[in-house]
Amino acid sequence: MNRMEQLTAKMQELRDKAMPWIDKVDKGYRKAKETWTKAWPWIWQARKVLLSIPVVYLMFYFARLNWNVLPAEVGLHLQSSGEYAKYISKELAVYGPLGVTSGCLAMMFLTRKTLYPWMICMFSMLLPALILITNIFPS
Repeated sequence: MNRMEQLTAKMQELRDKAMPWIDKVDKGYRKAKETWTKAWPWIWQARKVLLSIPVVYLMFYFARLNWNVLPAEVGLHLQSSGEYAKYISKELAVYGPLGVTSGCLAMMFLTRKTLYPWMICMFSMLLPALILITNIFPS
C-alpha cells in the first residue's frame, strides 16, 4: 500500500466517523431555518409591540423611582455657583419625562417607520435619569 492509498483510506475513515455528526448538525440547521422562516413574519408584524415593551417598563420604573427619591422642589440648570437656575415641582419632574416618552411611543405606533421613533424613545429615557442624577449629586 503506497502513501496515497493510506491517505485515502484515512480520509474515508474520518469521513465515516464524522458523517453522523454532520448529518445531525445539518438536520438541526434545517429545522432552525424552517422555524425562523415561519416565525419571522409574526415577529415583523409585532415589531412595534416587541420594541415598546422595554421602553414602557423602564418608563414606569424611572417614574416610580423619581417619585420616591426626588424632593418636593426639583432643581434644573445647575449653575457654577452651586445654585439651580430654575425649580420645578416633583410632579412635573416625574410626569414630564413620562409624557415625552409616551408621545414618542405614540409617534412610533402612528408612523410607518419604527426604529427612528424607538431610538427617540430610548434617548427620552435619559430625561428622568438625568433629573435624578443632577438632584442627588449636584456638584
